[in-house]
Amino acid sequence: MEVSDMLKQLRHIFNIKAEQIAQYTGEKVKYYYHWESGYRRPKAGNLLKLANLYHVPYDVFLIGDEKYFKATAINILIDSMNTKEKEDLINLLLQSVMRDRERMSKK
Repeated sequence: MEVSDMLKQLRHIFNIKAEQIAQYTGEKVKYYYHWESGYRRPKAGNLLKLANLYHVPYDVFLIGDEKYFKATAINILIDSMNTKEKEDLINLLLQSVMRDRERMSKK
């Protein structure tokens, strides 16, 4: 998975504007958009700032493993949920699993 894709997804998860991220990193907005588009890759210092901003391990950007990134993103989302949202998510997952099992048993 490319760093540009991770940056887009993380910005969406956290609902942060590109301008805010550029200000946080001390870069111009156009350079941030270069990172998201894949035109340029952030330097190590900026990757570290982004890792701190998003509360993800620095190596998530270095490894590029999609499963690792998705697991990290899911943990971020769950950590940001309140108790009711977590209960709703659990119920939704349970319903989905039960439907899948039901369909499989009919085959």
